[in-house]
Amino acid sequence: MMTKLADIVFALQVCVREEDFEVSHQTFVSLEVDCDGTKRSVGSQATNTATSTGKLLIAVTQAASDGVIDPEERRALLAGVKEVNHDILDLAKRFDKFRRKESAGQVVNPEFQSESFFVYCISLYGRYAVNFAESVANDSRPNSISFFRSIFAAFKETFDWQKLTEDKDYRSFTIRNSLSLIIAFYIGFWFQEYNAVAAGTISLLISNFAGSALQKNMGRIQGVVLGRIIPHIFAKILANLGQDCLWPWTLLQAACLFAWEVLTNYIFYKSPSLGYIGCLAGAFGGASLVYSCTSFDGHDDEGAIYSYIQNTTLAVMIMTCVDMSLAPEKASTKAIEKLLHSVELSGVGILASFKPPDERQRYDRPDQVRRSPVLQRLMEKLLHMGVIEHMHWQPDHIQAIQAEASDMGAEAALEPRYQEDPWPDALFQQLTRIGNTLRSDLHQVQHAIDEEHRHAYIFGQIRAECAHFQEVEKRLKEILGPTLELMALALMPNKTRTIMEKEMELIKIDDAVGELKCMEKLINEINKKVVYEDIEYTEARGMDGDDICRINAALMMYTETAETLAEMSKACIEATFISE
Repeated sequence: MMTKLADIVFALQVCVREEDFEVSHQTFVSLEVDCDGTKRSVGSQATNTATSTGKLLIAVTQAASDGVIDPEERRALLAGVKEVNHDILDLAKRFDKFRRKESAGQVVNPEFQSESFFVYCISLYGRYAVNFAESVANDSRPNSISFFRSIFAAFKETFDWQKLTEDKDYRSFTIRNSLSLIIAFYIGFWFQEYNAVAAGTISLLISNFAGSALQKNMGRIQGVVLGRIIPHIFAKILANLGQDCLWPWTLLQAACLFAWEVLTNYIFYKSPSLGYIGCLAGAFGGASLVYSCTSFDGHDDEGAIYSYIQNTTLAVMIMTCVDMSLAPEKASTKAIEKLLHSVELSGVGILASFKPPDERQRYDRPDQVRRSPVLQRLMEKLLHMGVIEHMHWQPDHIQAIQAEASDMGAEAALEPRYQEDPWPDALFQQLTRIGNTLRSDLHQVQHAIDEEHRHAYIFGQIRAECAHFQEVEKRLKEILGPTLELMALALMPNKTRTIMEKEMELIKIDDAVGELKCMEKLINEINKKVVYEDIEYTEARGMDGDDICRINAALMMYTETAETLAEMSKACIEATFISE
């Protein structure tokens, strides 16, 4: 639900960005339309719809917060649903009268295209809220699993044979950390008189990734050293000053303990990067400051401190060596692969919308993508497939890939780079954000051409009779491949400016990469081929189900897709050249 609402916000941002706010928009905002005996402008009714929808969402959230929908809350939700439905239909009636008067019989009027898309988005926003509120009011939750069944399912997942044998990352995690534990255990068994501190420390340092593990391990050493030595110095000072069992000395010892724990606790909560060190320093330091007033010398001697630091260092050395020897591909490589794959799937999903429904289940990768030597090195297994299945470019699936890319990107910022260039974290985050916008564009395109609605035949007519419709597809396809190449070049390590300039000669990106010059011709062609009066308008649907609004929405999203890909290309070029 939140993803759908966020995508609506992205779409509304497109409306605002494309709107020139000139005479046509002022007419849309201020011109009063008579509907059911009341005069109100379309802009005013759109505001009313957004307001009532917001109130409904708040009411749903409050009603569901305690996990139970009582009869009074259900009546209130259904009343809110009724109000939003009324506002959606009222908005549809007023906007239909407005466009029939102002659009001069054009299916796609460039002056009111963003207004059509805006009304479409507001109606869709209300529709999502209504569907959500009805599902909550009807308590359509799935049946819960019993406690013992959930425990048994969790136990089975612990011994998931398929995950153990087919998931190479999980297998690598198991082998690396098991080997580290075994090595540390037998070193303590044979060479340290049955000392298990190193093995126990490794059990606390287990991590999925070698990159963050190295940073975490170094933090462990720092935390142990600071936590063991600094409080020990305080204790030695108190002992040298002649500490005895009188209450002033006990209060001073307690004050030292309190001050140390407050300081380390503050670091733990305040600093994201040093919090782990502060936590360990507080945990180990507290023990050094808690001792009998008469037995300090035998309680916490330097030998015990040195032994613990030695075993912690040994554990870190073992884990680092094993990880560097057996770790799979780096997190940075995975992050780049996931990001490129998500952008490719979003682009291919939008390109597939140009095809007839029966040809939309599979889509060949663009030639520019399959022939790229840069992409072949990064996405070899994916590109060998050649064909992308329909299920792969669904927005939910792409969002999961984007989440993995974001996680891998955060991990890549922590891993050691050695001789490679620093990880371009700012560029990666920027491309991830733009990639999410592209996925949002796909979501809106898929809803606009949803074949379950009646307007499917209208897109079929446009597809069959408007030659420039295929020109738009061709142009988008020409932009997608070079954009992916630029992303790969900008994110890959050790790509100097000279190498990238040479690669860009093959990419052939021009300054107008984001312009769909054929879109204006397509709009004129649609207005000639598709007769406005032939499109049936049904008041019972709302503008989110209106044929004309959906056509305008799809065309705007195609233009937005080109601009989004161009923004990605521009970000890569600026990060590579301007930063040097």
